[in-house]
Amino acid sequence: MITNNGKAILAKYLIGQTPSYASHIAVGCGAKPRNTLAVGITAMVATAGVATVTTSVVHGFIVGDNVTISGTANANIDGYRTITSVEASTFTFVSLTNVANTTGMDSTRCTVYLDSSYKENLDFEMFRVPIISRGYVVEDDISNVVFTAELPTDDRYEISEIGIYSAAANPSAGSADSKILYSFSTQENWEHHTSTSSRAVETITKSLDDGENVLTPLSPTTNSEIPVFQANSNNTIFTSPDRVRLHERGRFLNNSVFIVGNDSDIADDFTVVGNHIHLNGTSLALDLNVSTDKLKLAFSVVNKTGGSPITNYPNPTPPNAVRLLVQFVSTEKETSGVEYANFEIERIQGDSYGTDFSKNKYIVAETTLGDLVKSPGFTWSAVSTVKVYASVFATGTATPSSNYYVSLDALRLENVSSINPLYGLTGYSPIQDVDALPVVKQQNTTNFVEFKFGFGSG
Repeated sequence: MITNNGKAILAKYLIGQTPSYASHIAVGCGAKPRNTLAVGITAMVATAGVATVTTSVVHGFIVGDNVTISGTANANIDGYRTITSVEASTFTFVSLTNVANTTGMDSTRCTVYLDSSYKENLDFEMFRVPIISRGYVVEDDISNVVFTAELPTDDRYEISEIGIYSAAANPSAGSADSKILYSFSTQENWEHHTSTSSRAVETITKSLDDGENVLTPLSPTTNSEIPVFQANSNNTIFTSPDRVRLHERGRFLNNSVFIVGNDSDIADDFTVVGNHIHLNGTSLALDLNVSTDKLKLAFSVVNKTGGSPITNYPNPTPPNAVRLLVQFVSTEKETSGVEYANFEIERIQGDSYGTDFSKNKYIVAETTLGDLVKSPGFTWSAVSTVKVYASVFATGTATPSSNYYVSLDALRLENVSSINPLYGLTGYSPIQDVDALPVVKQQNTTNFVEFKFGFGSG
């Protein structure tokens, strides 16, 4: 789908003010795979400035989705809307005018669909590759402009979205442009810090499966179970059908850091006790970014015990909640006067984000730089250490559980503030396979990605 940015850039292209509206294809992993992008509507009501829409089937939308509603013949319902809360077959959005309850609507004529025209960036961009060919084809009487790019050969990715950009980067942003900050790879030297030691996070290359679909991380040096480790996303345990279906495995590259759910205890006010992982000797030059720029953390929650290897029945006990605390600090030492900025993340089953761990455990959490909880004297130039705490709760939000792990995929900076009229996301589309799963690009394989713009007149 062409975006609103794309329409503006394309118009400039058509009158000769820019050399290209399609230079690179961006590939991302953050979009939630969905069984459907459009559903019918069977009822609607709006009171006290909030409209509630009932859909004909379970819709799969999440809070923050932008949708277009059509066919209700009511100007207070039809149109471009942003979802504010969700249930299985209902969702709400802000409505300026009350609407009387209407039932028995024709769901074949009244529809709501996910509208990507609002997109200004991918949910979680992994990389960007140059377009190497442009073509024109007609399929099913629809004319399409086709852009093709080659994916990196060496690495593994799970792809859930692609977009078209007018350039490889935003020239107006300079060093403050969007980028991956951390990929939680073996090259980054993450350490596990407890009250008694600080040791490198060990990498496990053997299967994590004990034969019964129970995640069993055994240290390669001591052969004992360890609470924090690194492993590949294509480890054999993550090929279990229930784990694939619940989106437990990492998508960015082929390595993640795993933290057991009770390695620390993060309270509801985000005070924390217990252990963490950290990366020392790091620097983040984010002082040039403004408060509206965003941090995005991609991670998943992993059950220790999966479904039966015989029946593949999904684990019936998904977690109730997960909390993460990412701290950017001036020093690792526990002394007074430490400057910090905290990225606080909480997802609870059935919350306003549409969290449902029984269906999807892969999450992209985001915050603006301005919404980080900071000490009075904090500056990005003073940061030397990044710490990550994780807690997963089986029930409630008081006692963390060892029955789950958090799998850290990547942390990204998204510059949304450096406006350039000739740069932006000009096209966007979520992608998935026939089973509503991300498309896997395997390591050491040659692959191409195509993006098609359909167009016509009428």
